[in-house]
Amino acid sequence: MDAGMNQGATVRYTAPLQIIAAFVLLSAPFWLPFLLFPSRGISTPWDWITILLLIVFAFGAVMFVSRADGFLRRVMVVGLLCKLVACSASIYLAFYVYNSSADALNYANAGRIIATRFLDSGEWTLLQPVWSSNFIRTATGALFVVTGPSLAVGTVVFALIAFCGQYLSYRAFCHAIAASAADRRLAAMLLFLLPSLVFWSSSIGKDALSAFFIGLVCYGYARLDRSSRASYFVPMLAGLAGILLVRPHVALMMGIALVFPYLLAKNASGMRGMLVRVVGLPLLLGVTLYLGVAARQFLAIDDLSQSSNAINRVNNNNRSGGSAMDAEGSSAVRALSAPFLFFRPFPWEIHNVQAALASAEGMLLLIICYRNRRHIIMAVRNWRSTPFTVFLLVFLVEFSLIFSAAISNFGLLARERIMATPLLLMICVPAAQGRMLRREEEVSLEQWPDPVQASSPAYR
Repeated sequence: MDAGMNQGATVRYTAPLQIIAAFVLLSAPFWLPFLLFPSRGISTPWDWITILLLIVFAFGAVMFVSRADGFLRRVMVVGLLCKLVACSASIYLAFYVYNSSADALNYANAGRIIATRFLDSGEWTLLQPVWSSNFIRTATGALFVVTGPSLAVGTVVFALIAFCGQYLSYRAFCHAIAASAADRRLAAMLLFLLPSLVFWSSSIGKDALSAFFIGLVCYGYARLDRSSRASYFVPMLAGLAGILLVRPHVALMMGIALVFPYLLAKNASGMRGMLVRVVGLPLLLGVTLYLGVAARQFLAIDDLSQSSNAINRVNNNNRSGGSAMDAEGSSAVRALSAPFLFFRPFPWEIHNVQAALASAEGMLLLIICYRNRRHIIMAVRNWRSTPFTVFLLVFLVEFSLIFSAAISNFGLLARERIMATPLLLMICVPAAQGRMLRREEEVSLEQWPDPVQASSPAYR
């Protein structure tokens, strides 16, 4: 029956993949010019050659990492094509919709100045503070030193970095979640093709790097959850360091979410548990403390009593335009809508085309969560059975509460929540396990075996 379910899932997704691929290829004459001629007709053959080499390398990497999974290969190829379309769309919007006032263009212009100064005089510009927007400007400048100051090349590079983050999130799901092959196929479809994940991370900016670093943290922690190898601390801590440079407040939330499992999870026992608590816990506590200091400096908070002021300041800054939401409510009132963060705007809150698209995706996520509600409830009920589940739940709760209180603009909400959407999918996708739960009433801990026990001869 499991084999039939997997085959049915493959057939079910084949037609949508073929339709999407055909649409992307047939529409190439309409979207490709915006990628090849981004600056209102100004481009060079070197830019085209660089983009072609990047695309060839990307497709080659996809073929390599998916060599053992034909379905994943098809999904990743289509996802990569969609990523290129999103690159063109982001450039078009930056020039022709936002009238050259998009963040990506500001980062590209700053990077061009940094790269030109370095190539002309050998002087490297170190912006202060080094994190947040200044980090993106510096990273763009370093990229332009190598590739030349090309907006198109920079956009493709950032989009490919985000695509790597999507792949890392998928691998984290496969390693940490007890899901069937059919559920892995659904996870691949969503993680690589969900419109918000594809589009918002396909331009020069924080979203692309956040997608990569968060995926790196999830991958490192998922492997650490299933193995006692301390080497998996490296990608996890590297991802945390990257998020700290891009969005320090998100790094703090993720650091707290990483510490919680070591304090509360059940299955960190034996030699692995001792190693984790003696080495890993103090290390993560120290990292979290440092992240807290960095986030406080970034938000200009001197003490905890000022945190509500910082949230209100952010809220007032993004409360504008036709996409404003809950404009008159206080931070506490807005925080009450946290459970619906990933599903808004609701249909009755739609005022423009962008909101309609975001609402359609939100309704899709709501349907997936509702259909798999039994698995979500069981995951929450048995939250201490696996550290990775604790990590996902804590981060999602933190993210929902803070961003619901701080954001009062639907456009910004659709963009910002892509940082947590992959983690939400890891919780709500496994429907096959939900069907098994309906048959068995409850799940024994044997379904979430301790990695040390699973490697013992007795377990085999």
